[in-house]
Amino acid sequence: MNYSFDDIELEDLLEWMESGKNIPPKIAEYALMLEKIWGMYRRQFDFPNQEAIINYLVQVDGYKRYEAVKLLKDALTHFSSENSLPKDVWRNLLADKMMKCFTAAVKLAKTPKDFLESVKILAVIKDTLQLDKEDIMEMEEDLMKQVQILTTDIKMFGEEPVSRTELAAFIDGLEDVPEKIKEAAKAEVDQFPLRFLNFDHNPRKS
Repeated sequence: MNYSFDDIELEDLLEWMESGKNIPPKIAEYALMLEKIWGMYRRQFDFPNQEAIINYLVQVDGYKRYEAVKLLKDALTHFSSENSLPKDVWRNLLADKMMKCFTAAVKLAKTPKDFLESVKILAVIKDTLQLDKEDIMEMEEDLMKQVQILTTDIKMFGEEPVSRTELAAFIDGLEDVPEKIKEAAKAEVDQFPLRFLNFDHNPRKS
């Protein structure tokens, strides 16, 4: 028996997904129906357009037309929104549809020219999936964050220390640098020693 989902909105499903609580039976059926409709949407040759999906939901599953339209809209919003699917997933979906077009073109081909034209679809699929490009490893977000190291031992980086007097003289000798900037630079130098990896004692924090 099919549920009537008139009193359920997509936000109800999203709220349950965020809370992680036990899913109510009706919400579970709603989620399964959205997944079913999404599967129908991806079966291009069985359901070539949205109207075919709506007709199926009305004639086979027994929904009223307005219910079928709402369910289809919810399914596409949930699964197809840019927030739900990254670009690489979209590329795979498009490539899947193009592969089906290639299969159909081969079946319908009657001449060598027809076969040649169908093979061109494979080249488009290659470009869509970017198969001619090297895979780029995605680093975890935490690893991409800037690392801050505060230390007085410059030798740990293979560099020789510079005396503060020489550094101050170098700063004073900079041309076209306002005096306020020079004073701020020398003041920061004078705040050393710094404590290694102790952000509570970062002299750059005011």
